[in-house]
Amino acid sequence: MRQGKHDAASLKICTLAAGFTLTEEVIMTVLTIVIALLATVGTLLWGIVSMAKGGEFDQHHSHQLMFARVGLQGITLLFLLIALFIAVK
Repeated sequence: MRQGKHDAASLKICTLAAGFTLTEEVIMTVLTIVIALLATVGTLLWGIVSMAKGGEFDQHHSHQLMFARVGLQGITLLFLLIALFIAVK
């Protein structure tokens, strides 16, 4: 096979022992889910620290942080469902 030719075989990055093949698409999907998960956890921790400190920042932004966390959880769940749909397909 010539280098630089892009077909299904050249997109395979690694085949695991269970026969699961890591492709660029799989890696990007997992990376997207991990980024969404980290954003959710970061917002959750930010809200917890803000609540623990109290003060003016917490009074003004606690509702916004909770709303952002719930929204990010929804987006993460949506990405997980899309990935599951693609995996089953």
